[in-house]
Amino acid sequence: MSQQLQRIRNKLTLDKSGGWIGGVCAGIARYFNIEPIYLRGGVVIVGVFFPKTVIVAYILLWLLLYQRKRGSDEARR
Repeated sequence: MSQQLQRIRNKLTLDKSGGWIGGVCAGIARYFNIEPIYLRGGVVIVGVFFPKTVIVAYILLWLLLYQRKRGSDEARR
């Protein structure tokens, strides 16, 4: 697969099917090809020290990221 096609397929999107609240952590984990539980753990640890920043960042990402279509690799707004 070409690098350009790979970038198109790996858009940063919400992943509500794998998400717990809004799908933000699951979408970011999918984009970086890591397990969502590791990212969630990191968010919780950072949230202990900077709770307002984490909450604001999470809400902004939840509002700004595209939502993934169920069963599809394409994204929609």
